[in-house]
Amino acid sequence: MVGGWVHGIWIVSLIGMLLVLVFGSEPVKRRVSDIYLVRTLGLLAAGLVLIAIAGLLLGFATTLAVMFGIYIPWRCWVYPAIKGALTRVSRGALRAGVVVLAITVTVLAGGVWAHIYAW
Repeated sequence: MVGGWVHGIWIVSLIGMLLVLVFGSEPVKRRVSDIYLVRTLGLLAAGLVLIAIAGLLLGFATTLAVMFGIYIPWRCWVYPAIKGALTRVSRGALRAGVVVLAITVTVLAGGVWAHIYAW
């Protein structure tokens, strides 16, 4: 939202500056090129920095939300069930179960991340 406002103000400032540079007198053109050109370029730089920072913060917040959205259900429901099941099985079944569990978790985690990044 802030990026849109900064972009709009920058466009209007640029159009006004160009009109003055084309249709203005020589002292006005000099003043516009000395003062307003620097301000317009500064506003553009500030807008680009704000857009970049907002994008990084949004990406960070989204990543945290997805991370906790996966971790909390895993920690509350899946981990205790797996831990309880592993404590009750024999050694041979445990070896086979670990392989199956590792493959299943890898496939599911890969599918979740592939689905998230496919958006």
